[in-house]
Amino acid sequence: LSFLASASPFSSPSPQRAAAARERRNPGEKMAGAVAYEEQRRRQVEENRRKLDQLNLHHLSAALRDAAVAPRPSPV
Repeated sequence: LSFLASASPFSSPSPQRAAAARERRNPGEKMAGAVAYEEQRRRQVEENRRKLDQLNLHHLSAALRDAAVAPRPSPV
């Protein structure tokens, strides 16, 4: 019955087992992926910041805030 315990040659490992096997073969692969992800994320944050600066949202929100706290003349 030992043949029942072995994996079928036609089945593929689960994604988790495949990832674990890759990590054992190349331990730096996971770290390199994390570094690449962080670099991509950093570039995306910079691009979003540039787009927001071009829209002048900070200046518009400051103008609205100032207008909201400005004293209004009384209706009398």
